[in-house]
Amino acid sequence: MKKAIKIFLIVIVSILVLMFVLPFAFKGKIRERVEVEINKNLNATVKFGSVGLSMFSHFPDMTLKLKDLSVVGINEFKEDTLADIPSFEVTLDLFSVIRGKEYEVGRIILNHPSILLKVLKDGKVNWDITKPSETIDTTTSASAFKVKLNKIEISDASLVYDDAETPMFFGMNGLTGTLKGDMTADVTTLDVDAEVAALTADYDGVRYLGRTRAHLVTKLEADLAQWKFTFTKASLALNDLNLLADGFFSMPEDGYDMDVKFSAQENTFKSFLSLVPAIYSKDFESVKTEGTLSFDGFVKGKYTDLTIPSFGLNLKITNGMFSYPSMPGNVSQINIIASVSNPDGIIDHTIVDVPKLHLQVIQNPIDATFSLRTPDSDPEIKGTLKGVLNLQDIARFYPLPQNTSLAGSMSADIRLNGKLSTIEKGLYEQFDAAGFAIAEKVSISSPDVPMPIAISSARIDFSPAFISLSGFVMKVGNSDMSAEGKIENYIAYLFKENAVLKGELKTSSGNMDLNSFMSNSSSTEANADTAALAIVEIPANIDFTLQSSFRKIIYDDYIMEDAVGTVKIKDKTLFLQGLNVRMLGGNMALNGSYNTFDPNKPKVDMDIRIKEVEVKSAFNNFSTLQAFAPITEKLNGKISTNLAFKGNLKQDMMPELASLAGAGLLLSDQLLVDNIKTFNLIADVLKIEKLRRPSLDKINLSFDLVDGKATVKPMDFKLASYKSNFSGTIGLDQAINFVLNLEIPRSEFGGKANGVLNGLVSDASKKGLKVNLGEMVPVTLLIGGTITDPKITAGIKQAMADVVEDLKQQAIAVVQQKKEEVIAKAKVEANKWIDEAEVQAARVLSLAKAQSDQVLKSAGLASDKIKAQADSTGNKVIAEGKKNGMIAEMAAKKTAEKLKKEADNKSKKLLDEAKQRSDAMLEKARLEAEKIKEDARNRVK
Repeated sequence: MKKAIKIFLIVIVSILVLMFVLPFAFKGKIRERVEVEINKNLNATVKFGSVGLSMFSHFPDMTLKLKDLSVVGINEFKEDTLADIPSFEVTLDLFSVIRGKEYEVGRIILNHPSILLKVLKDGKVNWDITKPSETIDTTTSASAFKVKLNKIEISDASLVYDDAETPMFFGMNGLTGTLKGDMTADVTTLDVDAEVAALTADYDGVRYLGRTRAHLVTKLEADLAQWKFTFTKASLALNDLNLLADGFFSMPEDGYDMDVKFSAQENTFKSFLSLVPAIYSKDFESVKTEGTLSFDGFVKGKYTDLTIPSFGLNLKITNGMFSYPSMPGNVSQINIIASVSNPDGIIDHTIVDVPKLHLQVIQNPIDATFSLRTPDSDPEIKGTLKGVLNLQDIARFYPLPQNTSLAGSMSADIRLNGKLSTIEKGLYEQFDAAGFAIAEKVSISSPDVPMPIAISSARIDFSPAFISLSGFVMKVGNSDMSAEGKIENYIAYLFKENAVLKGELKTSSGNMDLNSFMSNSSSTEANADTAALAIVEIPANIDFTLQSSFRKIIYDDYIMEDAVGTVKIKDKTLFLQGLNVRMLGGNMALNGSYNTFDPNKPKVDMDIRIKEVEVKSAFNNFSTLQAFAPITEKLNGKISTNLAFKGNLKQDMMPELASLAGAGLLLSDQLLVDNIKTFNLIADVLKIEKLRRPSLDKINLSFDLVDGKATVKPMDFKLASYKSNFSGTIGLDQAINFVLNLEIPRSEFGGKANGVLNGLVSDASKKGLKVNLGEMVPVTLLIGGTITDPKITAGIKQAMADVVEDLKQQAIAVVQQKKEEVIAKAKVEANKWIDEAEVQAARVLSLAKAQSDQVLKSAGLASDKIKAQADSTGNKVIAEGKKNGMIAEMAAKKTAEKLKKEADNKSKKLLDEAKQRSDAMLEKARLEAEKIKEDARNRVK
């Protein structure tokens, strides 16, 4: 953030410098010149629509106006707009311009700006756009131009901080505010007054604030040379919760340093209740509440790559209650005691403690407790949940939307108590996990829910080793689902970052309408494409096996029946095993995998077997046939096919045809041709009309796919009852190169066809071939050009032999070359994965070593401090003893020795614990590094 602010000011100053070094006479060239100069100093593309200078907008100040200013990143961020500012204004004191030494900026005004600050998983940031200092254009002397900035005004801004490394998301919509003060002085006081219409904050997948209104008012004592900001009684309102904060926040080169304390100004439960979005957005002013609130916390210390600050948070709600005036019921007896503490910035010393959480919904009490200790080394978990919620009771204390209906009950009685290490070691008897959760006759219907939901029954039972699901029966709209099975390692998955969630489920359905889940009933243009496919990223730490049986599945225009098979999810890969389904009038079997090791380029490896499917249906539903065999659109009959292929998928989940490699087989007893240009041309060339709409009998066509080109192996079949042989290639550009050999009875050449035959014989004679025609005439047709514009060359087979052999050798050479290219490309990609994994693994080990060294160093300092304190105390005791005689001195020495011994023991224990933690960190990192490398090796198998 600090660097982003600096860069922002650099851009502003750069613009101002250029505005004043260029004479007004060249105003027409200002926009072009400013763009050139800014882009010269930034690794980004900066553009704006227009530049204007005015003496009238804020007379007597001059006003510089920029329209449609945008800053777009490069490389990884070329699709990201760092800043988009429709209107940017700067006002300057006219007399400061005349003096020409220090230009006094009255204010900077930003209207409707959108700022995107983005951090990738590898730590790269999109705001690091300044070029290295040795390459920055410094032709303008810094001392010749000084800017005194007094005020920044922002209206209706949008700010997003998206950090995939942490991971953290922070978003502000409707940011309006002012910042006043001399922003060029090293030490200054800044007045801040800012409001946000909607504030959103997520951390590690958990939403802490959702579209919360915020208002900040404070005076900042700013040391801009040290980037340190101190504040006293800063007022921050989050909806109706008003907080006061004191402390400082600074940005040294190695991270962030802070010491902040905060607490709630009011002690009412209603102020805390305003943070619940569903309640705050629903007639909040009319809500009647009771109860008191105590809320405070602190953050103290440095946040760097290796350290975090200490922190604490305390919440206490006593006898809370809320009710709506028009509702007969309420939620009462709300009592919560919760705290989160970390005394020293060591993650493993974090303690989460919720000893009490109680509330009563109408007449049903709900109770929960939770505690977490040593979350990093060996999470120790203790928690309980017990209560019943009748869904129909919600309508008695909360005003539901019109036409909303809730019914049924949900109950739970669950307890967890133990250390994660016992689960990992399989010592399940040492971990207490028991209880159940039940849903009965649950039904939900609402305008906010696309389809009614009904859960007839569902039961989950808890044990240390697994969760078992039984009796699950659900209906959503006109789709139904039932399931049973178990989920293993759920405790480790919840509390350990790289733990793998394992499970086996059996699912079945009589009717599954996937279309209803992918679009709603609205026919507006905005919703017209809601069913469009997009990449689905498979999680890395899931190991699930689903054995499924679906009587009917509806997806888009497809109707699939009797679908059975196994779906397995593991290591960012989805495996299809023995999936069989009836569709398109035939049967289909699928085996294969879909992996998202690289979400930007997912890969598919499939084996598809189709039996007795109408060829037109196959053409309409399979993009591979449309690309490589568009001729199938004009064929009638049934086909069976086996197709095995590997390749990449595009972002719409369609195959990237140029990347496909594989092989296939197409079988058919008979196909009928209907007005295909190639056969029309063949009929015209040979003057045999029956070849215009022939039948193709006994087709057994095999082909290879290499780098997006299909090569058809020689195939014998019957074409219009003629014995035939066919082979060749077709590419993605629809260029074709086929050889068709026909054996046509001599009797078929009559009339015009006889003239054609004589011409073919004459052409052969010119090549020195003596042709003796028998009852069967061997004709070879070369089919070139493209699918839409084919070119036909005919000849007697013997006369065409050399040409055919040349074409064959060229095809073999091309296929071999493409195969070698694919293999080489695969090797390069494999090495890339392994190299990246080695770098990532080394980074994990390096970070762990640095953290381990920090732990040992901190323990060493603490040990020295303990010993020094013991020595100091012992010396004081001995000195006091000397004053009271020899016996007292001897007793004092023994006391001092005891203190020293206790200090030594305490110091040794501290060092031993630090060594154990250090070893555990290094071992954990080693295992993680090995897993990273093993995953990479698995990817390239």
